[in-house]
Amino acid sequence: KKSLDEKKFNKFFYYYLHLRKKKIPKILDIINPVTFNEKIIWLKMNQKYPNAHLLADKLLVKDFVEKKIGSKYIIPTIASFDNSEQIDFNNLPESFVLKANHGSGWNIICGDKTKLNIKETRKKLNSWLKINYYKIGKEYQYDKITPKIICEKYLENCPEKPLLDYKFFCFSGKPTFIQVDNDRFTNHTRNFYDLKWELLPFTCLYPIGTKKVVKPELLSEMVTLAKKLSEGMIFARIDFYFFEKKIYFGEITFHPGGGFEPFMPSEWDYKVGQFLTLPFGN
Repeated sequence: KKSLDEKKFNKFFYYYLHLRKKKIPKILDIINPVTFNEKIIWLKMNQKYPNAHLLADKLLVKDFVEKKIGSKYIIPTIASFDNSEQIDFNNLPESFVLKANHGSGWNIICGDKTKLNIKETRKKLNSWLKINYYKIGKEYQYDKITPKIICEKYLENCPEKPLLDYKFFCFSGKPTFIQVDNDRFTNHTRNFYDLKWELLPFTCLYPIGTKKVVKPELLSEMVTLAKKLSEGMIFARIDFYFFEKKIYFGEITFHPGGGFEPFMPSEWDYKVGQFLTLPFGN
């Protein structure tokens, strides 16, 4: 990864992930992109928002969200730390979530503090803090983030474990598709819905799930919030949680899957790509 420039990196992992999933990939064209994946890679390489790191930073993005839609949608921050040695676990609640602010998927969900291996937790957190996430995925918005550890309120005291999140694909500020993942740590499946909560006949990377996903009670409000948060953006994925009849903001993602995840059926890579209009007209 370190030896590959952005163009070679994106080409390598686009083909690698498709072939690993035993999918024959379309020849990648990032000069004249037409598919969703091609356009996401094009955006990653060519459309760099000046302050995108403020939206990718899982701590600082809360300021943006509060200004746009209000503080009631923000998961409460218990504390933030520069390193794991600053954490006094005795002062933390019995359940909480620890996450790194400068990457993706770096979360420790603690439902019962008495069962937490504190030594291993500190070790894992410190290992994350040493990594520049830009070097992992070549996504420019991560390059300027100052690494920190965030401790947030635990939201998973409910029948859904892990808690579902609703990922809104927004094109030019218009929410269009909703992605929901199930059983992420066992038999990972992924469903896409339209705004009427009709199941769509495609997925990407993971198979379509057979488990029924109930339409969230405040779906229309989520749509409105996703529209406000993605305003002025060519593309953004806006994630929400729904917990105890309240909506909570999750994160903003500019490049889902890095632009590498194979669609199934493959023609949906083209169909979804039609919703994404790039600055030069594609």
